[in-house]
Amino acid sequence: ILGMFILLSIFPLYQLYVLNSIEMLDFKITKVGMNRNLQFTIDGNGTISNPSAIPVTIKEIHYKGIIKEETVLEGTIETIKIPAGETASFSLNDEIDWVPDQETMVLIAAGKNVTMNINIDVDAAYLYFFTVTGHKEISLNLGKAARPYVQAQMAKITNIMNVPNFRTL
Repeated sequence: ILGMFILLSIFPLYQLYVLNSIEMLDFKITKVGMNRNLQFTIDGNGTISNPSAIPVTIKEIHYKGIIKEETVLEGTIETIKIPAGETASFSLNDEIDWVPDQETMVLIAAGKNVTMNINIDVDAAYLYFFTVTGHKEISLNLGKAARPYVQAQMAKITNIMNVPNFRTL
């Protein structure tokens, strides 16, 4: 009976240890583009490792993208199960709710850096009783990816402004 009591009291500590050993191996942005609604889009993927001897559930992965102190991207990826001793992948596909202001458009057109910081919080759980949150930050030079779109928009505006007015008074 004493052995069973010790085992039952140690197991929750092992579960917490397991949750703390979960690691995001990588996260990368694979594509930044523009959709038909003229919104920037972002695609990315990541891998999470579970080196422990028991399976773990990622309850959610919350991500937030910030440009110039403005939240422009936010969402949640729900429930990923990672078997014991394995890895699991997840993907991110979202729209960036952002229209560059005039100053930022000029920076992008000139090839300057415009950084989007992406904060990723991962909540791992075992049997939903124990939860541990991990955090990762990455930075992305959105200026480089957005440059062709901004230059095209600036060219359209320039063309519209240079069209002579043929109306006569």
